[in-house]
Amino acid sequence: MRRRPHRSTTAALFTLCLVALVMLAACAPTAAPTPTPTKAPPPPATPTAAAPKVEATKPAEKPAEKPAATPTTAVSKPTGKAVKVCYLTPLSGPVAVFGLPQSIAVKMAQEDINNSGGINGSPLEVLMKDSPFDPKQAVTLVRECAEKDQALAIFGPYSSGEYDVAAPLAKDLSLPVISATSSKVGGTLPGRPWAFRISNTDDVMQDAGVRYFNRANPQVKKMVIVGDIAAAVIEPIIKTHFPASFKKYGLELLGTVEFTTGMTDMSAVVTKIKSMNPEGIAVIGLPAEWMLVAKELARQGVKLPVLTTNHAAGGNTVFVVKDEVEGWILSHHFQEDLPGPEREAYVKRFKALGEADPRMPKPVYATVEAYMYDALMYSAKVMREGKVTGDTPAQQARVILRDGFNAMKGYKGIVRTYEMNQDGDAVGQPFPVVARKGRWELLWKDYQ
Repeated sequence: MRRRPHRSTTAALFTLCLVALVMLAACAPTAAPTPTPTKAPPPPATPTAAAPKVEATKPAEKPAEKPAATPTTAVSKPTGKAVKVCYLTPLSGPVAVFGLPQSIAVKMAQEDINNSGGINGSPLEVLMKDSPFDPKQAVTLVRECAEKDQALAIFGPYSSGEYDVAAPLAKDLSLPVISATSSKVGGTLPGRPWAFRISNTDDVMQDAGVRYFNRANPQVKKMVIVGDIAAAVIEPIIKTHFPASFKKYGLELLGTVEFTTGMTDMSAVVTKIKSMNPEGIAVIGLPAEWMLVAKELARQGVKLPVLTTNHAAGGNTVFVVKDEVEGWILSHHFQEDLPGPEREAYVKRFKALGEADPRMPKPVYATVEAYMYDALMYSAKVMREGKVTGDTPAQQARVILRDGFNAMKGYKGIVRTYEMNQDGDAVGQPFPVVARKGRWELLWKDYQ
């Protein structure tokens, strides 16, 4: 049906058309939003970009044939009091290169949730707060979200150091705290049953990384670890996870060369590496430092197979040092080359939004941010099924979210299908990637 009638050449015909339109409108009024529906609005028929099927875990429903994000068909616009959640991420500081891309994924999820009816007719409002890699600031923000903002949940913070202080507060404040990037083993335990992470933990990630590196470089037997011992998330990898995996896969650890956050001259570090005569190197650090190590290795002519970690995969750092890291291997949380129509549509949309954002380093790559997209989409599913609206008492809604994340099982998101374990971690299969011409690419398709 056309949205407006053709103009008539006569006033009489124009009047008849107006009368007909009024009668049609009276017979078929536009549906108004229902304050508290018992189920989520049906997914739109003609989407333009990818999103997880919000009701995909219900066996009675037929999965959508196309991605369900950014619908173009008319749905009831959410109105009234908003459902509020907080999102903590580094928009400034040493890892802002990670936080800025993640904020785009959050905006995508918020848009998709509200374009499909919101939370039972109420709009979802995401309160974005800058947590610049500072645990003290994270404590302040968690309390602010819980007490001042009366948020129903906190998504974040980004780093394990920040999450180490946020998780215990989740339990103290009876507020769900869900990180999509913290990976330190045991990080959720002080906050259980209110603390959650949907990313893989470091023991899983680094064991997979060593296995992939070993498969790609079977001739390498003697390794040196080069790492930042000052970062909370990195120290256990240097001292525990890498050594254990080296032993498991038959690699000899010759020793460790340490550096610290803030170092600007890595010449002595690389000189020491050379003196140990390794056959391969494992490099781990925050962006500024590990990139300096990469540049110094190249400057001193060290051409050995290198294993790094998922900490090197965020943002566009691989492009900044593309010549120096060619051939480096790591295990990744998410890889933009992964097949599947919903993943492909998500990546296309994410990159388009990132390229249009002047704050984003270019080129834009879709990496671990998809985890946060999945976390928010799942929270919408839980709140819809729990009949949450903007008028639901905050503590009642928090309990609904807590119970929903504890029961997370078989939820298909953009990254993978999620299963929450008893520790509050939804671990899964990492992906093997290699640096090639300034981007990370899948190393093999058979990565199991």
